[in-house]
Amino acid sequence: AIRALRCGMSHTLACTQDGAVFAWGCGVSHQLGNRPRDCDDPADAWEEPADELAPYRLSSKRLDGRFVLLADGGAQHSAELVWDGGAPGSA
Repeated sequence: AIRALRCGMSHTLACTQDGAVFAWGCGVSHQLGNRPRDCDDPADAWEEPADELAPYRLSSKRLDGRFVLLADGGAQHSAELVWDGGAPGSA
């Protein structure tokens, strides 16, 4: 289920209750994070970014094991606020 929905200038980001983030819309400035499509198989990492007509789940090593609290976008960017489960200041 969708917990939060935010829009950039030409793209949309949705956070789910299980901490995932989905993106869709215009991606020509890499704001969708869709290159590579799958961080475990980066064969398309050097391809030009593309628009996404349907929501797709972001695949990122930086998001692995983390809970996305909020994702938001601007004109040509997206940013995620994540929680890794640790207490502030813990190692």
